[in-house]
Amino acid sequence: ALDRTAKSTSISLGVTHPFSDTLQLSGDFTASKTGETPASGGVLATDATDTEFFYSFQVIKNDLLKQGDIGVFTLRYSDSDTSDTYRVGVSSRYPITNAWRVNPRLDVSYRENKENDGTRFTVSPFLRMDYRLRKDFTFELEGGVNWFEEDDGTEVTNFTDFFFYAGYRWDF
Repeated sequence: ALDRTAKSTSISLGVTHPFSDTLQLSGDFTASKTGETPASGGVLATDATDTEFFYSFQVIKNDLLKQGDIGVFTLRYSDSDTSDTYRVGVSSRYPITNAWRVNPRLDVSYRENKENDGTRFTVSPFLRMDYRLRKDFTFELEGGVNWFEEDDGTEVTNFTDFFFYAGYRWDF
């Protein structure tokens, strides 16, 4: 197993600045490089990566629509060996009552492959709700859709994933 473990090196820098009691901006930068692994035990070798770069910027606003809510806007960019990916995200946590919260989220991303003319466009809306019955017991519901359009340079494929989750959390 040791020969299948690649050496990885990364450096990250993050900055956060509160502009007021309700507004905060943050940015992150990461550079990483992963080493190669040899073929062994019937598993193919993996190549080392060049240095890959990841950037993100986030605006967090409290009390956006009403006291106690949170709105988040996120921009991300990744420059990896195989692709450039651009991502925009918008999310919120909105308290309907003291016990009931709704968390809508929308993520949109676009990936350009470097090895061919392929692209991938993704739209992902999600909705999460939770109801706190007691201080230590919460019911949770979450559902969403992932819509993808993938173009490999010769053919365009559309596909959609749906998911739904229901559960509870008991903190003890």
